[in-house]
Amino acid sequence: MKNNISKPKVYKTDIYVRLSREDGDKVESDSIANQKALIKNYLQTKPEFQLHKIRVDDGYTGVNFDRPAFLEMLSDIKAGKVDCVIVKDLSRFGRNYIDVGKYVVDVFAQNKVRFIAVNDSFDTEKVDNPMEFIFFHFRNMMNDSYCADISMKVRSHLEVKYKSGKFSKAFAPYGYIKSPDDKNKLIVDESVRDIVESIFDMKLDGMSAARIAEKLNEQGISSPMEHKNEMGIKFKTVFKKNTVPKWNAQSVTRILKNKVYIGTLEQHKTTTPNYKVKQRILKPEREWIVIENNHEPIVSHELFYSVQKLLKEDTRVSPDKESLNLFSGILYINKFI
Repeated sequence: MKNNISKPKVYKTDIYVRLSREDGDKVESDSIANQKALIKNYLQTKPEFQLHKIRVDDGYTGVNFDRPAFLEMLSDIKAGKVDCVIVKDLSRFGRNYIDVGKYVVDVFAQNKVRFIAVNDSFDTEKVDNPMEFIFFHFRNMMNDSYCADISMKVRSHLEVKYKSGKFSKAFAPYGYIKSPDDKNKLIVDESVRDIVESIFDMKLDGMSAARIAEKLNEQGISSPMEHKNEMGIKFKTVFKKNTVPKWNAQSVTRILKNKVYIGTLEQHKTTTPNYKVKQRILKPEREWIVIENNHEPIVSHELFYSVQKLLKEDTRVSPDKESLNLFSGILYINKFI
């Protein structure tokens, strides 16, 4: 006589954990370690779940799903390697109610993936009435609203800091450092003060930004990025192209155009459309928050604005000369005469 008792389904299970201070997550209760421990404890008495991988996105916001560990998990799901995903709660999975709904109700369902949020007592395998999904969508909207509220508070707090003249960027501009007594105050970096002054002086003499960069490299002067490295500041930028960063025309021009060197602090120059879109866009200049006489200047107003005038004119020295021609930017030769 054949045994008709079917074996229980074994789920190829991924544990997914996520944490982001940007979302206002509580580090103590929502730490990566705590999330893992809670889910592993949940699985102890459930042999039907066979652990495949633990996916960790530490420091990635929940308002979108552009996260490396999640995308790797999604790839394995579509390849048939995973058919169950377990999270601590819905907010760990995501804080964008539209996308959370799309993945759980649409993508996971199409790929026959079971989804469990332990603390929310939500399990797609056990949903047997419409109220379960109403609760699911309500919790997602609450998580989304929480992120929106955090974003508004952060923006408001930053605006207050900007208007009070507090420097709020991660790194001080070249020529300045953050005061050891107040990280929101800029003080002159005396080790490179003379270099900033010489850059403005060389431009006033008619040198192009490219030629100034060449001279600085010839003299063995560390570029802004390399100077930060020498000071022990961890600094990443898309502008770095060489193993040892060198001066170039762009880095010189950024210094020449920056009003920070006359003691003026310009902030709130970029923004994002909303808390879900992280791409930054440039604000109109009239909306910038500008505080004059905010910190000690390195160059005078007269020198700075003389240089701005030169930057607008075609005032470059000849390749074989060091000084500016008397009529540069004023007298032009018509080659057709």
